[in-house]
Amino acid sequence: MKKSILNLGKTLNKIEQTLINGGKYNCFTSDDCDLGCCNTANFCQTIGSPNAGGLPCKS
Repeated sequence: MKKSILNLGKTLNKIEQTLINGGKYNCFTSDDCDLGCCNTANFCQTIGSPNAGGLPCKS
């Protein structure tokens, strides 16, 4: 039960951040991104998509 509540909180936080950041989810590592990786501007991007502003993904 506690894990379900924590997962719901994470999901709501991601939705809120994407609304604030114009559809981009703020990340610190690629583990923070559901699909894709975290670029050097600290936003998630889809693997294979053009890099945002020419910025590569972090490892």
